[in-house]
Amino acid sequence: MSRYQVTSSILCTLCSVIGLFAIVRGVLIGSDGLVWGAFSLMFLLAWAAIKIMQRKPMTDEAIFRLKVSPEWRELSPLRRRCMLFLDWPLFLAIRDREAERLLNEPLTRVVFEG
Repeated sequence: MSRYQVTSSILCTLCSVIGLFAIVRGVLIGSDGLVWGAFSLMFLLAWAAIKIMQRKPMTDEAIFRLKVSPEWRELSPLRRRCMLFLDWPLFLAIRDREAERLLNEPLTRVVFEG
């Protein structure tokens, strides 16, 4: 994984935890300065993560790693989930490759006779 992916994963995790804290505190205790500060920090971290995700080096690296990556069917559901959260550029590239393969495959028609 590249440093951009690690940074964006950490930012997204922090953003989720802070947002969950703000929601739970807002429901249980009520809106106060800490809740609004947590929401502001959550949106700031989300904005930073989005800006990092828009960088090209992260997705360019995934294209090179796609050549040695396993096929979609070879990935276990747990491995897919881990890739979705921790290595999402490669996950998207593998998923797009599988979608392209499915679109280019000839359709098979099965007819059952009565």
